[in-house]
Amino acid sequence: MKTEQDWLNYLTQPENLPCALEVGSRHQALKHAVLNNLYGRIVAKVQAHLKRRKATKYWYAYHDDAVEDWASVKIWPENYPDGCGCAYVRLERCMFQKQPRFVLGIGNHVISAFNKQSLHALIASMEGHDFCLKNKAWVRRRWLEYYPEDHDFCVEATMTNRIEDNLTEAVIEVFDEFRELMEEMNRVEKGRFKPRKM
Repeated sequence: MKTEQDWLNYLTQPENLPCALEVGSRHQALKHAVLNNLYGRIVAKVQAHLKRRKATKYWYAYHDDAVEDWASVKIWPENYPDGCGCAYVRLERCMFQKQPRFVLGIGNHVISAFNKQSLHALIASMEGHDFCLKNKAWVRRRWLEYYPEDHDFCVEATMTNRIEDNLTEAVIEVFDEFRELMEEMNRVEKGRFKPRKM
């Protein structure tokens, strides 16, 4: 196992330094590429799950580009009106004590406008499953023990399926557990929604 000094000695050799500096200048882009690849594989597996559950008529999975702040994997309601409050599954890279970390839960749009009865039913169910963290962009959420910009995370996410499988399973579990409550809440919101007049 090489020590920090061994690596520095190797990388600062005249024949290695140009490549080391080039890679160093692109380390954030490499981490984004790892996250985009991981998100893409998770979305493919989640979409296959939705198809098996005959849910693709109502839901679809997609992900944001990793260069975006708060890049996330989402299970979003199909054919949903723009600007209408909705509940959806969200796995996101957020900041936790100045370090990127994954958080999972039910995201929301316009939570203040949600029907209180359906919102409270979803919150009670989520809190019963240890989703207790509050945030204005979430119904409820919880932190996961994955730090997507750590060296070890990037290597393992590239070399094995363990992280991919664990995160996929976690996203699917949230969807399956809270699907009915989300669908009821979204049904109520669509019924109450009045689009803005242009």
